[in-house]
Amino acid sequence: MTTITGHTTRAPGTVLTAAIYNADHNTHVANAQALNADKLEGATPPTVDGAYAVFDGTSGAAIRQSTSTPYVINGTDVSIADGGTGASTAATAFSNLKQVASDTATGVVEHATVAEIRAAATGNLVITAAILETAAAFVALTDAATVAVDWDAAINFSLTVTANRIIGNPTNGQIGTARRILVQGNDATDRTLTFGANFLGGVPTIIDMDNNKWYMLDIVCITTSHFKVTAVVAKT
Repeated sequence: MTTITGHTTRAPGTVLTAAIYNADHNTHVANAQALNADKLEGATPPTVDGAYAVFDGTSGAAIRQSTSTPYVINGTDVSIADGGTGASTAATAFSNLKQVASDTATGVVEHATVAEIRAAATGNLVITAAILETAAAFVALTDAATVAVDWDAAINFSLTVTANRIIGNPTNGQIGTARRILVQGNDATDRTLTFGANFLGGVPTIIDMDNNKWYMLDIVCITTSHFKVTAVVAKT
């Protein structure tokens, strides 16, 4: 008769008493429990194509794998419709999920840039005190026979003239808004300023534009082809 390791061999016809049977049974149960505990302690997670999967403790849904970034199942980003973000990076995930703010709903807005403030860009843009101050800084105009004025390029301009000049018709005018140009000469020679055809309504002619006298030109856009300019002495 073959002996089975771990079992007590009995002669044919032997009847085991309850005590002996129970002892053997309890031993087997204890061995099985030890085996299970050992397997559980050293067990590895279930694998999918060689990568372990982590499951949500409440829903049971797989939320990541060892070989991919979070919120990826089988190498594919979980869609927004399936409760994911549709992205594998935090920045893209945030962009995919954010709600754009409006004047009737809360959401995410962006800070306006200097260029966007000067150009009155459309969109849900927040103007901060610091950026507004920066946007108002003087921007130098290029001295030329006809000085080009781009309404979108600045709120306040400066200009140093080296000869008689024409202030050209502004481009990109924004109706109802104003711009300023601080003008000065580069030496003691008098200069004369004239204005383009779109400056209408009592346009001043400015003389005595030497380096000791500055003028401030205040220009209002009435239409994109109609500008009103006034001049005051800024320094004598």
